[in-house]
Amino acid sequence: MIEDDKLDAETPADDVESAAETPAKRPPRFGLISAVVLTAASVFGAAAVLGGLWLSGSWDGPSDDDPAESVDGFLTALLKDHDAKDAQSYLCQTLSGDLSGVLQEIDSMGKQDNGAVEFSWSHLKVAGKSAGSAVVTADVSVNVTAETATWTFALVTGDPDDAWRVCGVETGDAKRS
Repeated sequence: MIEDDKLDAETPADDVESAAETPAKRPPRFGLISAVVLTAASVFGAAAVLGGLWLSGSWDGPSDDDPAESVDGFLTALLKDHDAKDAQSYLCQTLSGDLSGVLQEIDSMGKQDNGAVEFSWSHLKVAGKSAGSAVVTADVSVNVTAETATWTFALVTGDPDDAWRVCGVETGDAKRS
């Protein structure tokens, strides 16, 4: 028979249970080091992407150099991408208004004609340019009506920055294509 004092001795099964309860020891500051490494990698990755966009000329937003580029960006944001917030970024600060109403009107035009309204534009031309203002024209067509009109855009710089920003649009008489 087994004596009681031998039962009090530790058995190998007890060692396994106590080892499972003890967490594995990690080097000190493992979480801090990981956070620093991940942050540095993220910052480097973001800088590489932004630098690539800048070098390739794909940086979005109003152009500092060419007012026609700003008009093209505005038309793309509003009429192609249907992004009122992005289109608003091409407008001068003194021109106020919510462009989402314009997008709702475009959508309602499509519903009336049982199809999507698609715009296209061509012949962007700087018609006049001075130190802080420019006039750009573009031929804008809409697929629903098959009409083309020359739109005239007034642009300024210095409102609020040195980028060319749309401060007015005049749509011309439409002509059937």
